[in-house]
Amino acid sequence: MTPTASLPMYNLPEMRPVNAKFWEALRGLLMEAGLDEVPETLHFDQVPVPERIGPEVLFSQVCGYPLETIFSGQAVRLGTPCYDAQGCDGPSHCGLFVVPAGSKARELRDLRDGTFLLNHRHSNSGMNLPRSALAKIAGGRPLFAKVIETGSHPGNLDSIARAEADATAVDCLTFAFWSHYRPDAARQVRVLARTPPSPAIPFVTSTATCCIGSLNCFGHSRSATSGEVSIARSLSAQS
Repeated sequence: MTPTASLPMYNLPEMRPVNAKFWEALRGLLMEAGLDEVPETLHFDQVPVPERIGPEVLFSQVCGYPLETIFSGQAVRLGTPCYDAQGCDGPSHCGLFVVPAGSKARELRDLRDGTFLLNHRHSNSGMNLPRSALAKIAGGRPLFAKVIETGSHPGNLDSIARAEADATAVDCLTFAFWSHYRPDAARQVRVLARTPPSPAIPFVTSTATCCIGSLNCFGHSRSATSGEVSIARSLSAQS
C-alpha cells in the first residue's frame, strides 16, 4: 500500500504551486521526525468528499461534517489550521451565501423560488450551515424551486458569476482563494449573508496510521507545521 497526501479542500488549479510548497515543507518535517514512507508529491486529483478515507491516507484535509457522519471512525484529526481571511476567527470559519452582483436579493428570504447550487449533500458550508440558516425563514416548506448538486464549490462560484443560478453557499476560505485567483469573476458576485461560525476544516490521517506508529511523528512536527501553514498560506495570498 502506497501512502497518499492531498489537500482537496482548497485546490484550485491556480493554487497547486503553493500547495506543493506547503507539502514539501511538511514532508521534510515528517521525515526529520522519523517517518519513512512519506509521499513525494500531493495527489491533486483527490475529490473533496471521497467515498471513504482509506488506510492509504497519510495526510489530507476533510470537511468536518462528513468527518463526523459518513466518515466516522475512518480518520484521526491532526489539527485545525488558522487562516487569515475575512470570516475566519482562530480555528473557526463561516459559510457565505453568494449571489450574482446584479441580484435583486437583499436578504435570504428574497431567494425564495430561485435556483440554489449545492456542492455536496454532505458538505458543512454548502449544505449543513445554510440549511440551518434557511430553515428559520422557510416556514416549513421548500425555499428554492430548484436545488442542483454540482460537486464543486469553485464551480458553483463560477456559475454564480455568470448568473446561471440565483445563489450558492461556500465556506469563507474557498471564497477568499477563489476571489484572489479569479478577480474578474469575483467582481461579478457579492456576499448576501453569512452563516454562524463553525470549526474550520481539519487536517486528518487515516485511523490505520495509528497502527504503524506514525502519529508520534505528526505530533513531533505539529508546532513547526503551524508555522509552515502560515508561510504557505501567505505565499498563496501573494501569488
